[in-house]
Amino acid sequence: MRRIALAAVTIALLTAGCASGGGDDGKSTDSAAAGTDTVAADDTATESDDPATESQGNGGSEEGGEGCDLIADDVVAQVLGIEIVRREPHVDSTTGGVSCIKGTERVTDLTQSSYVSVSRTPGGAAFFDQTIEGAPTESVPGVGDQAEFLADAASLFIAAGADLVTVQVVKGGVPGSLDDCLTVAEEVLGNL
Repeated sequence: MRRIALAAVTIALLTAGCASGGGDDGKSTDSAAAGTDTVAADDTATESDDPATESQGNGGSEEGGEGCDLIADDVVAQVLGIEIVRREPHVDSTTGGVSCIKGTERVTDLTQSSYVSVSRTPGGAAFFDQTIEGAPTESVPGVGDQAEFLADAASLFIAAGADLVTVQVVKGGVPGSLDDCLTVAEEVLGNL
């Protein structure tokens, strides 16, 4: 059962860069596992044409909402090597978790997708071991209280105090490196 849940998390993380829909704001849905944004490839929701609405998201900040406050645009642009044109925050009213995807516009061709996805789930650290159980992760010492990297999904799972923080980096449809994830994680952990 846990392997199925982990497989679902991995698939959700890998598909986060294509199209988005559902959720509270009509832009994204939040995965119960690992508190990360997930999207469906066949969903064709569109972003707002109003720049004021685009930049406000759920949280009302200039960088795209509460979830997007976890990571600065300039850090994402540095890691991805592109201009950031997409900011999709999400607040999960059930868990109190926040998440954000920043990167290229939504695309159906995943080889053209570049993005950083970050999330924070309050109290999620209690489920850290269950989140990574059975996954081919490698331990990453010195990051938060405990951290594991899942290379296949370019995802870094971090127990930081009581929170579970998840970072994912995808460049041109290819999972990013541990170094990319660590650059993002340093920023995110500094913003908690």
